[in-house]
Amino acid sequence: MILNQGLFQMKTQSQDLPPSEYYQKTRTALISSSLCSEPLLALLSLLPLILRKDLQATIFQISFLTMVKPLSYLFSLYWSYATKERRDRLLPNVVWAGIISRLPLFLLPWVDGAWYLIGCIALYTVFFRGGGPAWMEILKLNIPSKDRGRVFSLASVLAYVEGSFLAIGLGALLDNHEGIWRWAFVASAVFGICGVAMQARVPIRYKKFSPPPVKSVS
Repeated sequence: MILNQGLFQMKTQSQDLPPSEYYQKTRTALISSSLCSEPLLALLSLLPLILRKDLQATIFQISFLTMVKPLSYLFSLYWSYATKERRDRLLPNVVWAGIISRLPLFLLPWVDGAWYLIGCIALYTVFFRGGGPAWMEILKLNIPSKDRGRVFSLASVLAYVEGSFLAIGLGALLDNHEGIWRWAFVASAVFGICGVAMQARVPIRYKKFSPPPVKSVS
């Protein structure tokens, strides 16, 4: 329901709104999407342990996982290229990247094997990087430069605090409940798509912010 409303919002994002409303909605989406993405990022920090302990991954598979991040940058360029000089594609690019990157995680409780989990993380990394430039461009369009640093700092601090508690809690949970990590990934995907739904409701300010007037010295 929320995601459907968000997708409808993408079609009406060019409406003329007060500058403060662009700022408030974008600020809310940035903070909420950062918090909703943190559970998956916390699980990624435990990924080598999960692969080795629960899936009996080989050294080669774990080494391959470390190569995913630099390789994903090359593939993500193709996804982000679609928004070049096309601001009307910015929000769809972000939303579909967020959805596609998390969809395979829903099958983890039923699909076994280290390679499948590695593939899920590789896909997430590619689309996470691919949608990043479009999301950054939206933030630049909607949040004035004087407020941008403060909003980024707030979102980063809140996500960091959340991630710290999650890492501790998830570590204890995985130690005491074998196989629960599969459903933890599903839950993280649900939270992540909720964050995408918040991003999908962001209107885009196509006009640039006017610089403050310069006072003349008499």
